[in-house]
Amino acid sequence: MAFCDFLICPLCAAPLVREGASLFCTGARKHCYDIASSGYVNLLPPGKGKNARTGDDAGMIAARTAFLTGGYYDVISDAVAEIAATNIPKREGRIALLDAGSGEGYHTCRIARGIASATGRHIDALGVDASKKGAAAGAKLAARTAADGADISFAAGNIFSLPVKDHSLDVMLSLFAPIPAAEAMRTLKDDGILVVTASAARHLWEMRCLLYDEVREGNAEAATPEGFVLKEKREVRALVHIPDNGTLMHLFTMTPFYYRTPESGRARLASTESLDVSVMADLYVFTKRKDF
Repeated sequence: MAFCDFLICPLCAAPLVREGASLFCTGARKHCYDIASSGYVNLLPPGKGKNARTGDDAGMIAARTAFLTGGYYDVISDAVAEIAATNIPKREGRIALLDAGSGEGYHTCRIARGIASATGRHIDALGVDASKKGAAAGAKLAARTAADGADISFAAGNIFSLPVKDHSLDVMLSLFAPIPAAEAMRTLKDDGILVVTASAARHLWEMRCLLYDEVREGNAEAATPEGFVLKEKREVRALVHIPDNGTLMHLFTMTPFYYRTPESGRARLASTESLDVSVMADLYVFTKRKDF
């Protein structure tokens, strides 16, 4: 697996280069980061015991993988690839992309390959997530589904302190994740784009009606990050059929509802054999303000 040439050492910010099964920084200390057998590299700041328990756990990663590989959210990643390809600066050469909060990597891989196909340009993509389990799953997926036109790598890392060079990215993605606005400002090229995917007000509405006695709509609009302007917004609206309870429980487990649903709601969901669910997301393309 190739690793992007825009990576830097999380300790000293020197560029990283690959030597065998490790990444070494070019600084005086030559810090070393071994590539795991699954193909990802751990670039979380070392020396913190809590790193072992950071991000989604194995159960949530497994649920996300099982659900997403069924194609139920492909309408979202297809739309993200299309809007990103349309708005990427037109120039020669490779496209540098980072997915901040990439989870298990399913969307990262589909979007990177979709952009490469739509633009005819080679793409160097990096998924970064706090979860080592997620980064490992992404690396395995990238290896299994290798395709021409895209080199896709994964790293465990802090999206609010990215191990990435200044002004090196053409695209940053943020799908259903916190937006690292300051890091986007630092790492994107002056004409780079930040593509944000957020849940619309009635996303998964039918499932929420099962889980809660009183259902409220979510936030309807994503705020424009400081230093950016909104270039384009698109809506994704689809109704998908969840054919069995096992798949429905995978969907439930990968959402924030898993942590704040009362037992009565869990019982109603557990007794539901199938469900038609509204998939609703809003896509935003932001560019840097010229006067910022």
